[in-house]
Amino acid sequence: MARGGRCRRRSMTSQSHGSVSQPKHPAQAAYAEVSVIMPVPQEADIIRAVISLYADELRPYSRILKKRLAEHAGFKESEAKDFDAERLRVLCEASVNLNVRSEEGGEWSVELVGEEPTFVDIYDEIDVYSGETWLAAESYFRALEQNPNCTLPGGRYATALELAQRRLPFLAGFTLGRICHFTQIATSKRKLLGYANGRIVPYASSLSVVKAQCAERQFPHVASSVDLPALPIADWNAARATLQDILATATMQDSLSVPLSNIKRIFRSLHRLELSETALGHGKLTDLLRDEKFHDVCTIQLQDRGYVVVPARGAPAGAGAA
Repeated sequence: MARGGRCRRRSMTSQSHGSVSQPKHPAQAAYAEVSVIMPVPQEADIIRAVISLYADELRPYSRILKKRLAEHAGFKESEAKDFDAERLRVLCEASVNLNVRSEEGGEWSVELVGEEPTFVDIYDEIDVYSGETWLAAESYFRALEQNPNCTLPGGRYATALELAQRRLPFLAGFTLGRICHFTQIATSKRKLLGYANGRIVPYASSLSVVKAQCAERQFPHVASSVDLPALPIADWNAARATLQDILATATMQDSLSVPLSNIKRIFRSLHRLELSETALGHGKLTDLLRDEKFHDVCTIQLQDRGYVVVPARGAPAGAGAA
């Protein structure tokens, strides 16, 4: 069995439920060691960051704009997350040089007034790269499998920065936006890259390999690094009812969504159930919650701080709403 965990047999149980400094090159400054809070950017800083994203063919979504502002100021990505996206939006809307666009899932982006954008759609699933490029990429990533320190940063953007810095011949001439898209295709379609422990790794070393094997057999996947007490595995009925309850409780607390990263923890801590996507035949939690069996329960949206789970329109109230 590949690294990253194991499959186990368990019966499934149904239960009820300020001014910034001169910018550095992004690939050099992304993870600078600092311990102070990121200052409020000035209009000139924001415009400079947006111009640099145009040059990279990256649409300046709020989450990407925050990262680029942090890079230019010499801050780590973690400090960028602490900066309020709504505050940044107010600053962008106050500029006569910028247009702010609302995007799906509560996201927003910025465009330069009078500038024609030529952004790469990093989520596009169309593979536009040559066979020669993929052969070279496959050779490179397979060679990394032999290196115990073969991991790349977590996330497409950070990985694209790292790959750009390595000046790989098969990526010569690619903008950062193009490398982000290349990373997306290498992960989602070509299966050259995957994830393990929050980082991108060669696919053979990824958690996806283990989880795909578990999903094929509909076995729960158990992370080898987590020592948690055994809980009943939720079947389809229990998973649906419990998620309805979680979302109803969030609504009662005036929250419109629940972070995707919190769903399994809430299942465990409040409902004493294990939500296992592989036991229900899926390799990813996002794929499970997008299954037709959940279409009347929830939807998945990408927002500024990551993926969130939102009640489906017209979804029935769960036990938490009673």
